[in-house]
Amino acid sequence: MGTSTDGILLWGIALEDEGLPESLLDLDEEGDEEVAIARLYGLEYDGKDDKYWEAKEKLLKEIGCELVNRCSYDCPMYVAAVSASVKRCWRGEPTAIKNLNVGEDWEPKLRAFCKKLGIKWTRPKWLLCSFWGLDLPVHRPDALLKDEEFGELAIYYLPAVG
Repeated sequence: MGTSTDGILLWGIALEDEGLPESLLDLDEEGDEEVAIARLYGLEYDGKDDKYWEAKEKLLKEIGCELVNRCSYDCPMYVAAVSASVKRCWRGEPTAIKNLNVGEDWEPKLRAFCKKLGIKWTRPKWLLCSFWGLDLPVHRPDALLKDEEFGELAIYYLPAVG
C-alpha cells in the first residue's frame, strides 16, 4: 500500500519560485491564497459578514483565474491558471479529459490576472502536475463537521450541491 497524490492538468504559467507571489504575501496571514487574491481585488473580510464567502466565490469566478498549489502544503509551489482549464484527478481516481482546447478568452484573462498579481508573463502551456496532502476548502464552514465519535473538529470533503 502506498500514498497516491492528486493529478492536476491545467493551462497556465508555473511560478518560478516557491510560495505565493510577493504581491500576496502580506495580504493573508493564514496562507489562504484565495483570501489574499480577494483582498488584492478589494474584497475585505471583517470577521462578521457571513456573506463574504459567497462574495469571494463570485469574485473568483468573475476573475476566471486562480493560483493552484502544485506540490504540497509543506512545500507550496504555484501555477497561475485559467480556472476553466483545471482538471483534477483526486487520489488516483481516473478522470476523463474531453479536450485540450484553449478558450479564446483564456490568454487575456490570464494576462490580466498575472499583471494584477505581479507575476512575470511567460507563454502559458498545458501542464501536468501533482499535489500531495489534504486539499480541502477548510475556510468554508460546510467543509467542517464535528466528529461525534472523537468529540473534536474533523475535516471531511463535502461535494458542492446545486
